[in-house]
Amino acid sequence: MPRTKKPADPDIISARDVATLLGLREHGVYDGATRGEIPARRVGRRVLFSRRAIVEWMHGKPTDKGPAH
Repeated sequence: MPRTKKPADPDIISARDVATLLGLREHGVYDGATRGEIPARRVGRRVLFSRRAIVEWMHGKPTDKGPAH
């Protein structure tokens, strides 16, 4: 059975959601996050994105890089 569990925190969004917000492909979002160009946090093998951090980043505001989980 595939994992489709949603994060408990509603501020956490998927790479697919970030891709939609930024007009990128999902792979480009992961690449940008890996290079530190897109705010994200790595937890084990997972990459987490904070909706708040992404929106602030899009508007040019300083960000804490995303969720601190």
